[in-house]
Amino acid sequence: MLVLDQHRLNLDRFSRFRLTQQRDRLLHLEKRIQLADPERILARGYSLTLVNGKSLKNLEDLQPGAILETRLSLGTIESRVQTTKPKQEHGKSTEPEL
Repeated sequence: MLVLDQHRLNLDRFSRFRLTQQRDRLLHLEKRIQLADPERILARGYSLTLVNGKSLKNLEDLQPGAILETRLSLGTIESRVQTTKPKQEHGKSTEPEL
């Protein structure tokens, strides 16, 4: 009976240990999800720009006259594209030389 009691005690300890590990893992994942929440990101001062309801990712997706929706933490801005300017790479100008 002593061996059986020892196994029962070991099983109980291991079960508690594994449950604690899994609880900690879930708490960590929950925190990561909370930090990635778009509303929290907007509250930190970032914005999200949409074109036709989709996230704007490339300058090539825009044409003059396109309507943009910019979401902030406290509201939305609607604007119209007048011009676009590609990002300069390593100090090189994208303007044609004269």
